[in-house]
Amino acid sequence: ASALSSDFAAAIRHLHRAYSLALGSGQIRRAILCAGNLGDSLSSLNEYQAALEWMQRGLDLARKSGGPSCIGSALIQTAQPMHQLRRHDGARQLLLEAIHILEPLAASRTYAVALQYLGDVELDCHEYESALATFQLLEQRALALNHPDLQALAQRGQAHALLELKQSVEALEVVRAALKTASARPDLQIAALRVKADILARQDGSAALLCLQQALALAAGIDGYTVGGELYDACAREHAKLGDFAKAYEFALAASSAREKTHNRDA
Repeated sequence: ASALSSDFAAAIRHLHRAYSLALGSGQIRRAILCAGNLGDSLSSLNEYQAALEWMQRGLDLARKSGGPSCIGSALIQTAQPMHQLRRHDGARQLLLEAIHILEPLAASRTYAVALQYLGDVELDCHEYESALATFQLLEQRALALNHPDLQALAQRGQAHALLELKQSVEALEVVRAALKTASARPDLQIAALRVKADILARQDGSAALLCLQQALALAAGIDGYTVGGELYDACAREHAKLGDFAKAYEFALAASSAREKTHNRDA
């Protein structure tokens, strides 16, 4: 409940206690789920090093358990922080293994999450047509499951792919739908606003900057959230376009500091 309302710090506290209790009472499947969800909450705060540690802990337990659902879920969750750390090949291998294992469970949320992460990897690898198809499939699964969070992620991904495919009018329409779908999830709104800002940046710099300011305001309201370097970079770029170079430099320094924290050598 805490994670679904973007209160990730509270979610981490509850999941850590649940993980310890599950291990102590021999509930290995529940411990695997807790470790993965704890890592997912850390990843949502852009704390990738700690996220990877918890994901790996869950994956190690899952591989020993032998259950396809547990292994598939742990593979998917481990792939996400790896992708955020730009280890795209490794993330893709984990996701393809998970999709193969989960084929008999293609109607599940776990399978849909694998599609979401695979679509994000395809975007970062500039495979925009493949990404668009993956996110369209994800939206179908999200509607069938009646899971608005996955629908918002699917719409955000489609908008990003459409923008890169030079279909900016369609991209803007889809990202507006994503923001409406994600109205209860500030973290998902931040991601959608990032894409909307990229779309508007090619038309109206001041409108793009307004989107980025909205994203920063939402981030400030999430306990423990670390703003990613890409968001600060986008702010720096738009301030520079408007001739405000002092502010652009300030955001560029913030971007460098954020990357030092989220993409450090230890991670």
